[in-house]
Order: sequence, then C-alpha cells, then structure tokens
Amino acid sequence: MPSSVLSPTHHSSTGTNYKGKLCLGHREDRTLPTVLAHVDNFLHDGHDFSYVDEGVGVASIEAGSSSIYLLLTNGMLLACGENTHGQLGIGDDGHATGVGSSTSETNPR
Repeated sequence: MPSSVLSPTHHSSTGTNYKGKLCLGHREDRTLPTVLAHVDNFLHDGHDFSYVDEGVGVASIEAGSSSIYLLLTNGMLLACGENTHGQLGIGDDGHATGVGSSTSETNPR
C-alpha cells in the first residue's frame, strides 16, 4: 500500500505503483517520496484562478490495492489506478495513471 505525505501545496507518495495508482503518470514503483505532479497540476491549473487560489486542497487520501482516492476540501474526488470495472468513477474502464476526477463537486467554480 502506498504511503502519502501531505503538505499545504504539494503532495507526494511512495510505494508500489501497480496500475498507476500513485498518480504519477506512469507505472514505475517509487522507493522515495515523489511529488504527485498530476495532482499538483490539477490543483494549480486554472485560467483565471486555480483550485489552490480558491483555498481548495487535499482533505484526505485513501488507497486500495490498485487505486488511490483523494478527497478535496470542496468535496471533489480525484482517483488514479485500476479502473477495470469503473471503480474510479471516471466514465471509462481503462487504467488512469494520471488524475481522473468525479463531477460530485459540492462547491463548483
């Protein structure tokens, strides 16, 4: 199971990257903490304002055997990893090595 380190603006993880569950954009395992670039890019990306500009961050992280779920402070759920049966909730049945997001945002921008 991956471990994760939370900081106010950057997120990192380490461990087995089976099915891309570490949200790194590839499937290589990590023995040292590695910044979750896809998560950080998602939170910092924005035309006028980003989620980070609006005070949104990661509230909690949960991991399964082949997937990882990040709950944001605005209620949006981000997910990476195995999606063979649609368990990531991103509308397809492939693997997400980047970040897939749900549309269950409670405070849309």
